[in-house]
Amino acid sequence: FFNTNINKIVNKSILINDKKIDQNRFLRSLSSLGIKLGDTLIVHSSYSELKRFGMSPDQIIDSLLQLIGSEGTLIMPAIPIFRNRPLSVDRFKLENYVKTPIYDVNKSRICTGALPGALVKRPGSVRSRSPLNSMVIFGRNSASISDHLTFSNSSLPCGKGSVLANSLQYNPKLLFLGVDEVHSMTMIHVVEDLNPERWPIKS
Repeated sequence: FFNTNINKIVNKSILINDKKIDQNRFLRSLSSLGIKLGDTLIVHSSYSELKRFGMSPDQIIDSLLQLIGSEGTLIMPAIPIFRNRPLSVDRFKLENYVKTPIYDVNKSRICTGALPGALVKRPGSVRSRSPLNSMVIFGRNSASISDHLTFSNSSLPCGKGSVLANSLQYNPKLLFLGVDEVHSMTMIHVVEDLNPERWPIKS
């Protein structure tokens, strides 16, 4: 499912202890992880950890887009803010919500940080229709990666037709900026959602 470079990417941190960094150095650091032109890049981030570098969210996005170029595609989680949202992975099932969440793909505020918040405002960006695992996509393959499904209580947010599942055809790379990959890697749910009849694995 994953690019062979993924271990290289998730097991390195990006100068998180260095308080002085310019955009060129940031680019070189990302490039050293194997990110290159044409990549499909899924980014999980925390701007509160990144702002010490003195770069704005837009500058960081510009750096990412410069690395992957016009042939690449950038994807970020754009989870909407829902009142009384279930905790942890329970939020991925509509049946766990006391009230059905109201999601406006154009207006619902994002709880997953300043970077996806900035990306969703860029002309040409596409925000997915899934209310439970909304993603924002920008780049060459945004149309084919975006979901086009009608969601119901039985929908699986990382399953067939979802953004993460659709991105697999482009061999995506995962990048974690200022966040712990263990708690942020939504991609791990794609395997179970694509194979619900085989999950959980029987002992």
